[in-house]
Amino acid sequence: MAITAISHSVCLDCSEGEFTITGNVTGTPGDSTTNAVYVTDPDGNLTTYDNSVIGDDLYTTPFTFSISAGTTNTSGSSSVSSATLTWTTAINTTYSFILRSMVSGVVQDYALSYSTGATTTATEIGNEIRDLINALPASLNLAPATYSSGSLIEINGNTNVYFGLDALVNLTASSVTTNPNLSSSFEDGIYIVKWVLTDGSTFTSTTNSIFLCNVEKCVREKASKVDVGCGCCGNRESEEAMDAIMYLEGIKSAAACGKIEKAKTILSGLEDICNNDCKHC
Repeated sequence: MAITAISHSVCLDCSEGEFTITGNVTGTPGDSTTNAVYVTDPDGNLTTYDNSVIGDDLYTTPFTFSISAGTTNTSGSSSVSSATLTWTTAINTTYSFILRSMVSGVVQDYALSYSTGATTTATEIGNEIRDLINALPASLNLAPATYSSGSLIEINGNTNVYFGLDALVNLTASSVTTNPNLSSSFEDGIYIVKWVLTDGSTFTSTTNSIFLCNVEKCVREKASKVDVGCGCCGNRESEEAMDAIMYLEGIKSAAACGKIEKAKTILSGLEDICNNDCKHC
């Protein structure tokens, strides 16, 4: 029986800094089933996980795919908008590197490799590296690579697009990103997670998932500071903790009822409370 419908849920693990998509498929996948996952963060940035990244994880038991937090400043000193690769032409040699994309703040690595045979030229190597770069997902927003002659090729990002290079073998580069600064948590807010499965026909499942790891930590910390045995002090801290708890529950209730904009508004208020901690009573 062919696939007739799909659905999915999202489970966030704050301690591990990742969320897992659990997919449900009605029917039986065929031999050419492909996936794509699109994640829109609270700022409206879109990150695409195509079939080469997901593989068959979402349509073979247990229908899961995990995405880890990996935020970075894409315009920081560890990334560039342009880099030049150079090489020395040699036979029976592998030329490889990792292009580290930083799309929507999520770090993704793409390994590219080409091996020469018993004969080769600089032009052959240049053309092959160019084709590897141009075959990368369009979501990386790189400018089309061109090669004319010699032993070098430029990689360029479009406007405000940054990337890094690492793990170069038989290649040198004008810039190398070896260790981007990663975060262990996601930004709080609404994440739109869309799963698209193609199996002859195309099926789509979309969820609005609210991530609250940072404000939940803030609320726990405020509650822990309340001195329940002090009758003359701590009133301000107690009130602030109660406000924070009510805001947090309000966010969850609004989100559960599908009132996304209301949840966003309440979250903004709770973040204001968390960013202005009471230092004394």
